[in-house]
Amino acid sequence: MKFCGKHRLAETHECYNIGVYNSPEYVEHKINKSREMGNVKAGISPETGQPMVQSGAVWQRFWTASTPAKTILIAGLTLALVASILPLLRQLVALSFPDFLSYCALTLGVGAVGMYLVNFFRKRKAAQGGVMTTFLLWPVGIIISAIVAVLPLFNLYLVGYFTNSGGDPKSVIGMIKHSCYTYMGLAIGLRLVMSSVVFLPLMLPNFILIALYNSALMFLWFGLLMMIPWGRLDGAVFLQYDSRSYILHLLVFIAFIILSYVF
Repeated sequence: MKFCGKHRLAETHECYNIGVYNSPEYVEHKINKSREMGNVKAGISPETGQPMVQSGAVWQRFWTASTPAKTILIAGLTLALVASILPLLRQLVALSFPDFLSYCALTLGVGAVGMYLVNFFRKRKAAQGGVMTTFLLWPVGIIISAIVAVLPLFNLYLVGYFTNSGGDPKSVIGMIKHSCYTYMGLAIGLRLVMSSVVFLPLMLPNFILIALYNSALMFLWFGLLMMIPWGRLDGAVFLQYDSRSYILHLLVFIAFIILSYVF
């Protein structure tokens, strides 16, 4: 049945199913369909949350056909590997580090759990504002980060990034701020645990302190790199819609990193 432009809405033509169209379930269904359409336009599959590509090389399918849970797990393990383990190899500490395997296991665990928490809290905040956010691994970034890690250069942990669709700018900025606080919270929490281990009368291996320290730096550096105002990174959106708040959060990240190296 067709109606004119004036009476096309359910409220204007005494629709018998108006109760269905006004229900919270139907509203949520429309929001989800809108998100899916936005993802399709952005080239993201609604089923996997990953970029849609034509069938091609094995490595291409590996990076793009994974489930969101697998993506986050790989991101966390890769982030921990690049940020903590490879620098040890760079310094040749592994040859004289008796607890190297235990250190690796602890660091990888912290990286995986930390990335899961970042993704969990970000998605929860995004859902409140009607924003669709997905984490994508970036193979080129992983390779660059790994090369930088084994060379005597600066830190670089750009293993992936979040993409966003839907929602108003205020909701997107709120979600990005929430992510910043998650990175900082993880770093502060790890340093507090580290301090507790130092002051408690427990004879714990030194590798635990090293793992906690490097993991705290890992999340701070990763959060800072997400704030770069380039491409699809959070910093580009943040700077565009709220430049003053962006600069403040950027300075806080830098201050945290400086304090971590000093103390």
